[in-house]
Amino acid sequence: MDLLCKAPFTGVHYVASNNLVGFCCEQTKTILQPNQTIKDWWTSEYAVNFRQEILDGKIPDHCNKCVAQETKFDKPRTQYDDLLLENPNAQTGNKKGKPIMVDYSVGNLCNLRCTMCEPRNSVLIEKMYKKYPDTFSMEKFDLPFDDPFEKNGSWEPIDDFIDKDTVRIKMQGGEPTLQKNHIELLQFCIDNGFAENIVLKLTTNATVLPKDFYALLDAFKQVRIGISIDGTGDTYEYIRNPAKWSVVKQNIDTLFAELKPNQVIWSNLVWQPSNAFTVDKWYPELKHIFGDIGIIQCMEPVGMTFASMPTKYKDYVKSKLQTLGSDEEIYNMYEGLDQFEYDEKMFNIFKMKTIQMDKHKKTDITQLDPMYAELLEHN
Repeated sequence: MDLLCKAPFTGVHYVASNNLVGFCCEQTKTILQPNQTIKDWWTSEYAVNFRQEILDGKIPDHCNKCVAQETKFDKPRTQYDDLLLENPNAQTGNKKGKPIMVDYSVGNLCNLRCTMCEPRNSVLIEKMYKKYPDTFSMEKFDLPFDDPFEKNGSWEPIDDFIDKDTVRIKMQGGEPTLQKNHIELLQFCIDNGFAENIVLKLTTNATVLPKDFYALLDAFKQVRIGISIDGTGDTYEYIRNPAKWSVVKQNIDTLFAELKPNQVIWSNLVWQPSNAFTVDKWYPELKHIFGDIGIIQCMEPVGMTFASMPTKYKDYVKSKLQTLGSDEEIYNMYEGLDQFEYDEKMFNIFKMKTIQMDKHKKTDITQLDPMYAELLEHN
């Protein structure tokens, strides 16, 4: 049976910090009701109806975000294609009657404040949004807790779903390696003998390499370490403030040097206006480091997508892409540029946000490439 997506039949995405649950990270989430467990939610009327729409060949409304961002090479739903799905059905999802993949976001504790990030993923961005409400008032976000450093969610609501049948766990943040609950969850899998059956997918900014965290990875069937990196040198440091490229590059070298037989390293890059003008500077180096680069189209926050870039400046970026060859990543970036039509309102938001963020972070986008100064003065 060909399905639009396997996620509703195989996976659950739980955001512990504000008790949100869905089938994947892209889908619009629902809030667990008082005394409702994830097991209850998995067979709830909402979940059953959602899966039935997929079985009927329809696209549920809550899948619109994922479908909208898909390009020829960037299809988030394909990450579920290799999961063995037996007896897909609306009532219980699959033959085992429970998720076999757990996508887990514990909270927004993070040590970076990236240009394309949002409060739900970084406490530093959350603080910035609170400090400048006039600039960021158009955003729709739920602040998950009063003190993110003290409250970073809990993994207990999903521990009864992680057992001998669990085949994949995906860890996101914030920054997963900084959050003690992730270490506790890994240890739980090891202590109960589940780790040897689990493929662990970890997304990290690689700014730190905590020994207590990485020491646990050997016990898992496979570990896929995804490094979030949006450029090199000055571009990297501008976007992923206050990280230092020299430190992260050394950490990447260390991860490759100490790579275990059960580990693979991959990269993902958010293709966005803030790294587009310097693509000719950072792309060759990243290609040399990783071989393949996962290109993710920037879809949010408001104003930070390519809808904010006038045609003249997109053509400037295309002229640079033409010098970089014909790799799959280059085609993906070409497509990303044209995925959104220019929207003057989005440009004005980009300009307002960029100026405010530069002031707050003590950065200056115009130092990356002279064309950024012209872009910010565009009328």
